[in-house]
Amino acid sequence: MKIFKPVENMLSEVEILEISEILKKGGIMIYPTETVYGIGCNAFDQKKVDLVYKLKNRSDSQKSSVMVDSVETIEKYVKVGGLEREFISKNLPGPVTIVLRLKDKYRDVFAKQVVNDCGGVGFRIVKDFVYLKQICEYCDFPILSTSANKSGVSIERSSSEFAMSFFKDEIDSIDVLIDAGDLGENSPSAVVDITKIPYQIIRRGNFNE
Repeated sequence: MKIFKPVENMLSEVEILEISEILKKGGIMIYPTETVYGIGCNAFDQKKVDLVYKLKNRSDSQKSSVMVDSVETIEKYVKVGGLEREFISKNLPGPVTIVLRLKDKYRDVFAKQVVNDCGGVGFRIVKDFVYLKQICEYCDFPILSTSANKSGVSIERSSSEFAMSFFKDEIDSIDVLIDAGDLGENSPSAVVDITKIPYQIIRRGNFNE
């Protein structure tokens, strides 16, 4: 496992490229977000998503979101009208995951664990860690975004040490750790499904209507 420690909340371009290449080769990464540490991989790589779910003891029926670099990337994959665009511009980037309906040609491209029964996928754009957006841009694929813990186990504190403690017996399966230290006491991101009318709040988090 390679460990990268941001300095003043920044990674060098060399580090960003190295992490991106590891992910392109099928790597699994633990990384910080505005809320809690996440664990992810190429969201198009079914085998690697299967492995992340195995590491977390998570059921395939529990859907995860994906992280991308920009609103423009989201619009590449989903059907976006005026209402969707307004909602996205109001809430992203930030600690909100927005479920949007995929364009038909992408429904079979994403791993099954991120696509719901209506063809929706939860998208998020991290605001506070610019290097994560740069990694997504270099990779040119969405990155799986699910909390770095065991399924059903509460996150008492969001630090790299605490996140890694869940995977101490599977350490060889983790390829990258971006160690941003202690993130403080945060709740997981809000999840809002706007494929439904009216929209449905799946997880409240810090979402303000």
